[in-house]
Parts: sequence; structure tokens; C-alpha cells
Amino acid sequence: MLLEVVSRATGTSRWPTGGGTRPVAAHSRRDRAGDQSRSSPGGSWRGYKELVQAAAASCAGQKVKIIKKIPSILDVLEDLGGQMPEVADLRQGEKGLECKAENGHLLLPSLNLEELQGFSKVVFSVKLNSDAHNQGLGVVVVQPSSMQCDKDAEGIPKFVYNGYGLQKDKNSNAIKFHPGMGGGQLRIEGVGGFGNQDIGFTPQDWTSSENSFHTLEVSLGTDGQNNLKLTGHQGEVWQRGWENRLTDGRYSPELHAWLDMGGSFKPRGFVVYGDIDVEVHVNVAESVVETS
Repeated sequence: MLLEVVSRATGTSRWPTGGGTRPVAAHSRRDRAGDQSRSSPGGSWRGYKELVQAAAASCAGQKVKIIKKIPSILDVLEDLGGQMPEVADLRQGEKGLECKAENGHLLLPSLNLEELQGFSKVVFSVKLNSDAHNQGLGVVVVQPSSMQCDKDAEGIPKFVYNGYGLQKDKNSNAIKFHPGMGGGQLRIEGVGGFGNQDIGFTPQDWTSSENSFHTLEVSLGTDGQNNLKLTGHQGEVWQRGWENRLTDGRYSPELHAWLDMGGSFKPRGFVVYGDIDVEVHVNVAESVVETS
């Protein structure tokens, strides 16, 4: 059902991707922005644009725009296809979105944020937990295609994608930790990252925490200066910075779910994802901020 929904989706409010990898070239310079939004599955779903427009209209003159409770990717697919799709590695659980994908799974595509007229930083806040304590789990942030695309003979960007998993040739950082393991053993893989770190407390797993969420707050600057903050379900905090340019001030990075080696929908086999919020720090003139 999922691939049928996607293969039928060819308009600007649909997802032009299929089960295999294929290039999509822009047809005119006028369409370049539209093609960028389509470089990730779901990137042109009308609801994302409406969320960005609402954020742009809110709190005029303020430097921080917040989009609360991003719709789940299953809700997006349901809206596009008219019925809840069958997705092998995702399901809607009682407490949140449950994922067991071996190659990651899209949670949020790259968003066109040009409506906000430029930003210096985007922050993803993701609630998650799991009983799979022997497997690294978390999120992957992927540089938007606007920063790494190939171009056709006319110099117009074209984008290659392959469904909902991750591509090895894209600049990204995988942020992983181990709920239930001593010290959490958190690491960031990819450019500028670091190996397993003892975060000073043991984040309780899904069962021990009585189905409570930890929060990963991933702050990504257009200058490549980034920060990760992990807040345990009881309020414990650990944070550390790293360097890797993953956003260009126009488009946000993609956000993917991750579970090392994948799992199953049996106990201790999946990750539960709760609310996802997006906070955008826009470029507002100081004079405007002072009078707001």
C-alpha cells in the first residue's frame, strides 16, 4: 500500500518517489524550489508548508519560531493516500510511533523554510525511548539536498533518493545512545562526531521508566556549530557540541529514526518516538526585535 501511494503521487502535494533509486531533474529554473521540496519523500506535503507559514506569521519580529508536534510520517502518508498505509518497519503504538527499521526511517523531510526569510539555527526536539538497551538508537540528521545535489547539463539541480531509508553518500550525523545501559554511552557518528560518552547518569529504558520519554535536543547552526542536549525523563541533563555544516539557512536537514541492526515489534525490539518539535532562529534585524 505504501509504495502504491507514493508511486501515484506526482503533483506538488504528493511524494514523487518509488521503491527504487532514481534521479529527478528540475524542468525549469522557475520550478527549482519545488524540486528541492520534493528531494525528500513528503517534503511537498501541503501540511508542512502550512506549518511553516503559521510559524512565519506568529510572533512578528521575534527571533524564534516554533513548530510544535510535527505530524507523524504515518499521518502524512494517510493524508496523502486517504487511508492508513501498511509500513513494514513503522507502526502507531499506544504511546507513540514505533520503529524497528534496519536502515533508518524518515521522520521529517527537509523543510523549505524560505518563508522565514533566513535563519541562523534550527533545533529539533525529539522525545524517544526503548528497551533495546544493547543497540545504539536515536536519530540521524541529514544535510538537505540543496547543499549537496548534482546538476544537469544546464546547471539545474537534480536529486537522487531511494524511499525512506538513509543514503550512504549524504553528509549526516547519527546521534545514538543506549537507554538502560550504564552511563548511556552516547555518541555522534559522522563528521565532527565523537565516540561513546558516559553522560553521568543511566537513562532508564522504556519499561523501567514506566513508558516515559527522554528528549534529544539537536541544535544545528548554519555556521556548522552544533549542540546536542540530552534530557533524561527525570530532568537529568548532558550536552556537548560538535562541528558539521548540515543546514544552509533555507532548508532544514532531514530527520530520520535509527536503531542499530534493526529489530522487531516484539518486546525490546523497537524504538518509541513521541513528540517532535522544530525551533527556528530567524534572522531578524535588531531594531525590529527591540520594538517588538
